[in-house]
Amino acid sequence: MKLAVFTSRYPAQVATFFERDMRSLLEAGVEIDVFSIAPLDASLWKHSLSLLGPEQLPRDRVHHLGSSRASVVSSP
Repeated sequence: MKLAVFTSRYPAQVATFFERDMRSLLEAGVEIDVFSIAPLDASLWKHSLSLLGPEQLPRDRVHHLGSSRASVVSSP
């Protein structure tokens, strides 16, 4: 099973619960892609727990939408 997970910011200074939840999904056989609304701040990877390191969740499975790719579409 594939699952897209949307979050406000990842990596983040504190993402303990998020990382544990994502690791549990991976261990259950779920293929996940994480979509962060905030742009990537690579300096925050140092706060990531080893239980969700690049060996468990390759960094190319973490996508950052940022302000240039995220937009709101309104109807007239």
